[in-house]
Amino acid sequence: MSGNHYDFAVLGSGFGGSIMSMVLKQLGFSVLLLEKGSHPRFAIGESSTPFSNLLLERIAREYSLPSLRPLCEWGSWLKAYPELAVGLKRGFTFYHHEAGVALDWDDRRRQLLVGASPNDAVADTHWYRPEVDLFLVKQAQSAGVTYVDFFALETLSNDRFWTIEGCSSSGELNFTADFLIDASGPSSALAHHLKIDLQPLPRFPATTALYAHFRGVEKPECNTAPYPPQSAAVHHLFEGGWLWLLHFNNGVSSAGTVMTHSFAQSLGVSLGNEAVDFSKILSRFPSLNALFKNAEPTTPFFSIPQVSFRRSKMTGENWLLLPSAAGFVDPLLSTGFALNLLGILRVAKLCADGPSPSLEKLAEYERRSFEELDATFDLISALYSKLGKPEDFNLLTMLYFAALSYTESVWRLEKDFQTGFLLQNRPEFIKSREGICARVRSGEPMSREAIADAIAPFDIAGLSDWKRNNWYPADARDLLAGSGKLKATKAEIQAMLESCGLDFNTPTLRGA
Repeated sequence: MSGNHYDFAVLGSGFGGSIMSMVLKQLGFSVLLLEKGSHPRFAIGESSTPFSNLLLERIAREYSLPSLRPLCEWGSWLKAYPELAVGLKRGFTFYHHEAGVALDWDDRRRQLLVGASPNDAVADTHWYRPEVDLFLVKQAQSAGVTYVDFFALETLSNDRFWTIEGCSSSGELNFTADFLIDASGPSSALAHHLKIDLQPLPRFPATTALYAHFRGVEKPECNTAPYPPQSAAVHHLFEGGWLWLLHFNNGVSSAGTVMTHSFAQSLGVSLGNEAVDFSKILSRFPSLNALFKNAEPTTPFFSIPQVSFRRSKMTGENWLLLPSAAGFVDPLLSTGFALNLLGILRVAKLCADGPSPSLEKLAEYERRSFEELDATFDLISALYSKLGKPEDFNLLTMLYFAALSYTESVWRLEKDFQTGFLLQNRPEFIKSREGICARVRSGEPMSREAIADAIAPFDIAGLSDWKRNNWYPADARDLLAGSGKLKATKAEIQAMLESCGLDFNTPTLRGA
């Protein structure tokens, strides 16, 4: 067929849909990208991680998309795209708050700092999504992807190929496609059309989110920390929820809170007036309230009544959902980028020969994606049960940071590309993580020994060195000490660090 017929149609032009469409185009296919709204716009999910940047770097290299490569690091981003707002992310910062009690910002018992990069140049980033998503859509169009925005889907049918009918500002439109990919997140038009059930999440509390962009948010600093604590994904934790702060270089800060339904009810949060609801949360915690004393929102407040979701199915004979449309856990720990980019890489492999991947390959994509999503649910549900207990929460995060740093390193060393999210190819880690999380949710006390034993084969970042007192820098010496766990030689680690633009002999703990 010709004309309005495409090999692939992609629903949703967020970062996942745009990158997916570019990859498919580079593989030689005709691609249609449909968007019900337009850009620029606010989008939740703004913070990268070392592993998600590595995945994006791999996509850029393997599919000849050089315009994506500068987005993988703070330094290269500023050099290539100074007009795109971005935030510096040197690591993960956590502060533990108590209701009605001012926080001592220097009290290391109530904080956790985990470095992700040794200097600013190679640091991770926060994506200012209004500008970045628009940039990615334009890149997709430049690559030859057909893009239609303000597309109101009216009918969707599947008989040998997909028929897509709707209208846009240019009038009635109809298309056909051999294969349909849904990248539209929780709203998933395809999931609604196919009546794919939402599964209950018995281990995870129901949560609500409120968020907006602001100017004028205060930034408490500490000059002796392993990295500037506010140049990070900043998590302010409290019993019943948490608040994120991400600072961009255009003077805007992203701030939002995720809270359990029971906590929201205790504050009288009803989502009828989000600005008032947000103030109710701040007023409960003096130090948070002080951070926002001069802040003004630059966007409306947004809300999500139910944050987490998981669908029962994500593939069929000529369709699939990207991970972001199949399920989402929580913004805590910035897991969304990596899960979605892993999905894009896998879809690219299974569709490399055309828009008719085998059912076996589709089932394997679904199995691996759901295993990683469910592992994320398991860990974050356990973390939610410890939000009001700083020492226990900090210990439990070591499972995540050990898995993240190990996976990034074996990928960079090209030792094991099968190592996916949260070490889901390592049965011994799965068993330890599941056992610890189950005991935590049942109310058993945390144990340093149990955490140390669980992460021992994978700890290449000194995470079980309790003398560090909740400060964990990104230090090449830790990587060297863990070379045996990576099955790597000193020369291999030296070459890996040099390829990343780092000097092995002078590990920098705090970049300029």
